[in-house]
Amino acid sequence: MVSLQAKLSKCDMVEFDLHFSADNVPVLMHDESTGRTSKEDVVVRNVTAHDIKNISLKIVSGIKAAIPTLSEAVDWCMKNNMKMVFDIKNAESKMIMTIANVIKSNNLYSRVIVSSFNPYVAYMVKRLDKNILTGIRSYILPQFLGVDMLLLHYKNVNTYLVDDARQQDIHVVAWTVNDPSIAASLRAINVSAG
Repeated sequence: MVSLQAKLSKCDMVEFDLHFSADNVPVLMHDESTGRTSKEDVVVRNVTAHDIKNISLKIVSGIKAAIPTLSEAVDWCMKNNMKMVFDIKNAESKMIMTIANVIKSNNLYSRVIVSSFNPYVAYMVKRLDKNILTGIRSYILPQFLGVDMLLLHYKNVNTYLVDDARQQDIHVVAWTVNDPSIAASLRAINVSAG
């Protein structure tokens, strides 16, 4: 699993996007199709999980990888003491219920954040299980939705936003931080960097 690179580079959290296969197995894939990340352009929803496993991802940094299922990713993260961010683009009820069930059945409450740009996802996750940590990738309505975290691109984070969020008991997490000096400056204002 490519996440091994994250572990080896001393990261303690991985983020992944999820889509259902034709047989309703959640698999890790950023886009709805495999075209950008593999040699084959296949719509994930149109093929079975078994067939998806046979699609080779493009080799990155000399690492050859296959598309993992959510179950495989969760197992790997648990064995390697990694925290997870499930980024949900698909706001359908089936995906939200599946995610909530995975978190509950594996007791991942302290290890998973469910995030989305779609406020409906955070709202529905909290309705299903108020103990699941949720985050929204937009500064609209975070307190109304009951989210625990605000996940923003690091360039959108500033001390005023952090102070405002803190007053509302909302933790700020910055994403796409690849520069150690930027990560350090964010930590200095109590922002988690991922």
